[in-house]
Amino acid sequence: MNKLTIYKGNDLISANYKLSLNEQRLILSCIGQLKSNEPLTSDMWIEVSISDYAKAFNIDNKRAYIELKEIEKKLFERYVFIDAEALPKETRHNFNANHKIKTRWVSHVAYNAEEQKIAIGFAPLIIPYLSQLQKEFTKYKLEHVSQMSSIYAVRIYEILAQHQFKDKKEVTISLLDLREKLQLEDKYALFGHFTSRVLVPAEKQINQYSNFTMQYDLIKKGRKVNAIRFKFFFKEGQEATRASKNNPWQHPTEKDIIKQARPGETYQQVRNRLAGNT
Repeated sequence: MNKLTIYKGNDLISANYKLSLNEQRLILSCIGQLKSNEPLTSDMWIEVSISDYAKAFNIDNKRAYIELKEIEKKLFERYVFIDAEALPKETRHNFNANHKIKTRWVSHVAYNAEEQKIAIGFAPLIIPYLSQLQKEFTKYKLEHVSQMSSIYAVRIYEILAQHQFKDKKEVTISLLDLREKLQLEDKYALFGHFTSRVLVPAEKQINQYSNFTMQYDLIKKGRKVNAIRFKFFFKEGQEATRASKNNPWQHPTEKDIIKQARPGETYQQVRNRLAGNT
């Protein structure tokens, strides 16, 4: 399971939400089992066994059982705020673009004691950011975050990973925006506490466990910190997590698909072949 690849829409990565570390681990374990080019519906179940969870996150089965049972109790109540403009038109209703839509992560969750597995189903408004992704998504290996013990390290890693193919690997984000994304508006009010609880552990764990080396700088307006500038690069021998950075067919147009189709291929089969998802 540690070798799973995570595909997430960038709007979901950039959304405002708060999960515990263990909840995030389960969510990622389930996302990693999905095939990004195949349909996903809210009535589908995705399972994770105690043994697979334990191996992926380097813990024993007893601890894995305790964590999964705790997740079962609370995960249904976890939610995420997504900008209305990021939603597909058919699910946007009549909200204006900057309206925040609140949705659950999962529509159902249950623990199977006989099979020692937990199973979840993703909520309808989450699914477009996990399934049949065509553009504006990020891809990375679960192993790059699986040993992190700071949920903030995982979140900041994902924010950086969105920019892994840019020549200038630098991300500047306002302190207010970062607090909102991490749902820390009312926590660690003193910047010293925010630094020691969020920024320092994130830098240390990203550098220790992931495929990035990262550092951050504080941007001040007067004497007050206004923004954080993250700079990162790939460690030696590590590669960007994409089949082909320069693949001209990564997002084929309808005209391309019709022109490149082989006898007997469906529209989706042509798209997947050209994009390298076969």
